[in-house]
Amino acid sequence: MILTGSKFKLVLVCRITAFYGGLAMLNLFYIFILLYTNKATAMLFLGKQFTAIGNYAAVSG
Repeated sequence: MILTGSKFKLVLVCRITAFYGGLAMLNLFYIFILLYTNKATAMLFLGKQFTAIGNYAAVSG
């Protein structure tokens, strides 16, 4: 089954949002642990996450 047009884009956006939402929830625990142990590492980790999301958004258009 091939979805076309705006419905396909809507499904794609929902899936990407759900995917990154799930990642964010998992990462939150990790980030909180890092913030208590090493703030520099936490900031580096956050930076990498935003870079990855930015790169994915650029590639997917």
